[in-house]
Amino acid sequence: MKPILCFLFLLGAIVARAQDLQSFDSAPFSFHIGAPLTWKLLPASFPIEKYELQNKNLFKMVETETNVPIIRIVKPVAGNGTISPAVQVFVESSEGQSPVEFLASTEASAEVGFQNFQLVQKPTVTNLNGAPAAYTESTFVTVYPGARRFDTLSRVWAIPRGKMMFVISISGQPDDLKALDNEVRMILGTVKFTHE
Repeated sequence: MKPILCFLFLLGAIVARAQDLQSFDSAPFSFHIGAPLTWKLLPASFPIEKYELQNKNLFKMVETETNVPIIRIVKPVAGNGTISPAVQVFVESSEGQSPVEFLASTEASAEVGFQNFQLVQKPTVTNLNGAPAAYTESTFVTVYPGARRFDTLSRVWAIPRGKMMFVISISGQPDDLKALDNEVRMILGTVKFTHE
């Protein structure tokens, strides 16, 4: 293949791949994430977009609205016999903690809140697309009404941004997450902060 044709082919593949993604941008948090079109984007239930990042009200809301994701990205699954793999992004108060300390501090509540909670990977220093971060991995049992129980794998990254900690959680049944590994990596690869 001639060099110019090869270049045009690769450029076309890159453009096509970009068009196969949908994206979520949060201006107040200067945060961007994308996902394949086969996943559903479910934005936050609270009106975060009316605040500005430097606004004291935003930080106050982050402190009080814990466990409310700014975005959920869900892979719909057929039937009701399973749980849908999901990516969730939370913004929490970091309280001066490092990402590793932050993730370690969540273990006690996870042990109480989730059945059969097991830590697979202790919080460790890492990075996500060049941003300093910490990573941890755990398993537990998700219980739904009607006594339906599902083994669940959870992977969590914590990324510090000033007084806030961005928490990216990926959870689902282990076999589902393994089958969707390429798509999950694609989602993680889109994470970026648009301003320092």
